[in-house]
Amino acid sequence: MARPRKKVKQPRHLQELPPDLAGLRLLTVPEVAHILHIHSSTVYRLIGDGSLRKIQRKPGKRIRIAAAELTRYIEDNSILVVPGFPPEEVQQ
Repeated sequence: MARPRKKVKQPRHLQELPPDLAGLRLLTVPEVAHILHIHSSTVYRLIGDGSLRKIQRKPGKRIRIAAAELTRYIEDNSILVVPGFPPEEVQQ
């Protein structure tokens, strides 16, 4: 008679996320730097001064930034551009 097979646990990155984290998209520091058109050291500075919040499982492990956090940062730090302003005669 055959023994029952032991259930093999899936690797962590293949397991389903809890429902509250299911829609969470995490970005790496280089991805954030590319999106913002800045150097990755500037992203680390933004994290250090508290402008961007990071997600880090353990100290010394890789840093991730939630896409929602990046969206919040962009919205909070964007400049409103109004077409046609300033008037062309002022620009010269």
